[in-house]
Amino acid sequence: MAGGEVTSAEVVTSRNVNKLKLHLLAWVAVGLVSAADAQTSSTNSVVRFRLSYGSTFFGDVDVEMFDKDKPLTVSNFLANVQSGTYENTIVHDLRPGFLMQGGSVAVPNPYSTGPFELITRVSTGAPIPNEVGAGTRRPNAFGTLAMAKSPGTTNSSTAAWFFNMGNNADGYGVTNLDAIDGGYTVFGRVKAGGNVLTYMNTFTPGNGLQNMTNDFHIDFCPPLYLFPDNVNLGFDSIPVGYFGTDCIRFNDTFNVQLIMLNGPDVAPPKLTITFPAPVPADAGGVRITGTATDNVAVESVRVYLGTNAPVTALGTNAWSVLLANVPPGTNQVVVEAIDTTGNRAQVSRTFFRSVPAPFGLTVIGNGTVTGPTNGALLELTRGYTLVAKPAAGWLFAGWTGSITQPAATLPFLMESNLHLTALFMTNPFPAVKGNYNALVHNDTAVEQRSSGSLSLTLGNLGAYSAKLLLDGRTHRFSGHLSLTGGETNLIARAKTTNYLLIRLAVDLAGSGHVTGSLTNNQIVFIDTNAGWSASIVGDRAVFSKANPAPLAGKYTAVIPADTTTTGPDGEGSASVTVAPNGMVSFLGTLADGTKVARKAPVSAAGNYPLYVSLYKGKGALLSWVTFDKTQPTTDLSGVVSWIKQAQTAQFYSGGFSNQVTMLGSGYSAPAVGAKVLPLTIASVCFTNGNLAANFANDVMLETDNKIVNNSANDLNMKISLANGLFTGNVTPPGGVSRPFRGAILQKQGVGAGSLSGTDKTSHVMFH
Repeated sequence: MAGGEVTSAEVVTSRNVNKLKLHLLAWVAVGLVSAADAQTSSTNSVVRFRLSYGSTFFGDVDVEMFDKDKPLTVSNFLANVQSGTYENTIVHDLRPGFLMQGGSVAVPNPYSTGPFELITRVSTGAPIPNEVGAGTRRPNAFGTLAMAKSPGTTNSSTAAWFFNMGNNADGYGVTNLDAIDGGYTVFGRVKAGGNVLTYMNTFTPGNGLQNMTNDFHIDFCPPLYLFPDNVNLGFDSIPVGYFGTDCIRFNDTFNVQLIMLNGPDVAPPKLTITFPAPVPADAGGVRITGTATDNVAVESVRVYLGTNAPVTALGTNAWSVLLANVPPGTNQVVVEAIDTTGNRAQVSRTFFRSVPAPFGLTVIGNGTVTGPTNGALLELTRGYTLVAKPAAGWLFAGWTGSITQPAATLPFLMESNLHLTALFMTNPFPAVKGNYNALVHNDTAVEQRSSGSLSLTLGNLGAYSAKLLLDGRTHRFSGHLSLTGGETNLIARAKTTNYLLIRLAVDLAGSGHVTGSLTNNQIVFIDTNAGWSASIVGDRAVFSKANPAPLAGKYTAVIPADTTTTGPDGEGSASVTVAPNGMVSFLGTLADGTKVARKAPVSAAGNYPLYVSLYKGKGALLSWVTFDKTQPTTDLSGVVSWIKQAQTAQFYSGGFSNQVTMLGSGYSAPAVGAKVLPLTIASVCFTNGNLAANFANDVMLETDNKIVNNSANDLNMKISLANGLFTGNVTPPGGVSRPFRGAILQKQGVGAGSLSGTDKTSHVMFH
């Protein structure tokens, strides 16, 4: 508080955040002269409080002293001003609406960008008597200047001062500075610049104020020590020149320069600075020279370098200073000239200290590097750029050594013993480029949310574009495979709060496989069911007109009922076509009447990725279908996962999750006079579902492949000779006519399908 004491706290390492610098608005100056002070003698001393953060000027507050009313207090304060006691002091405490305090601690270099980690206690003389009752009694009102002291004492003021930022002459206890501890002596009032105090009253925590005792500063910022006490401390309401939360640097604090205004000398010195540029490495130090003039006399010239304490120059009007141990690279100096009254001028400059060092560069593989060459002498801390360019048939594999980076363009800052290696490798991608198609699903059990399909197009240089169909939504993304064929990427999802994390690996050995994993990138699983992972397995499309697929032709397939669930008793049916270029067209109807269609290429091994999103994202069909004509009973087969979530629907609205094995056969349209199946007398059997009882119709398959019903109940049935699918209607005994459909399996010598009921379907068998 106003006692000039500082409190201790621990603070650790810094973290960068965006900072918005403060700018004092051009407020209209606030008049603070009271009626009682209107007759104050014009011979009173006037001192300017110049507030800056770093080299950024913030504002001036001019204060008229009460020389006659408070003679001991004013003379003590002016002696501190003129003796340099307040040099490099800062405002260390700001309580908007209450007080703003300084004059207690100083920093080594207020212009330094180094971390705020060291302050010095101001050296003071003996305490002065309290002059609250001397002369006119001055209240601690807004815009007045008073002396701080130790809490609980009356006569302990030395150098610390504070501005009253509100009316502290009323209230009770510590808020009544006119009464507590014998009262605080007001020895000046603001004559101009009251807008500065008014503006600082708007500061709030995080917006111009920092609390060095909170968790952020303790955990992330360097600790602050008081010299010579060696006490670790922290200010809980220190003003800074930025908005936001960040670790404080010296040039963020508000430095206070005190300047006498009412004497014969109010003009600051004029200052110039010169130095060689660039400064050679063998100079032993950097000599800076310049001139300083003043209308009366220059007292001294001081030079600040980086975070160092100031060095006093030799001479004044013509001055010079030799700075030793100047680090290589860009440095900043601030030169300050002070006249005998305390007026000062300030000039800042940057210069580059040139210290060359040998640079090491190695090139492995076939390629070139532009930029600095091996053995070149480069200046430490100066920026340079290397660009790697591979030869034809080669790719750049990255930088190793002192810096590891995959990008071909490498900007870097030179440092001692820097050595870089440019690595080039033979391009592996022309042999494996092309289109890849994969399925995505959980290894243990196929789930709606984590199942889908992936199509990826890989280019000649390893770049790829991809489309992921997952849980009813399409996500497009792109990337670049590493020279080992791997890639980790994030996939943004428009309607969810997190990304998908995908890992891909293309086999560069030529197997044609792509593998990987997909997760929903959960970091913390608040809900243990929120996170999931899935595997990715797929193949490259290899067939074309020049390399036709040996499996080309027509097929039929059925998806049997899963007798372990509450799903359909009927069987789904499909017509499947494999084009000469390997593209598979799957067109079918599931046992609940849902139409399905999917196009994707078959692999060299005969694997076809079947994935269809169903029911507007509330279901899915997924299977690896394998074509293999060497099998005795099937030409295609695959385990099918069929998911239907609960929804409004005619059939199976409660939903189900089925897993069965698809069966299929090659299909050839019969020649004229030949039968699609080797049958004459046959049956069409209907079982389960909504049927009151199972039944069968006796039929005859004629040579023109027409089906004649030989039973009493109605049945009409027609086979499409173009694709091997059949449709029809049947009237169950005692029931009404119902439609049915299915597929002919020539290799198995049967047909199978489903009959639609009211809310269920029945199994259909033609044999």
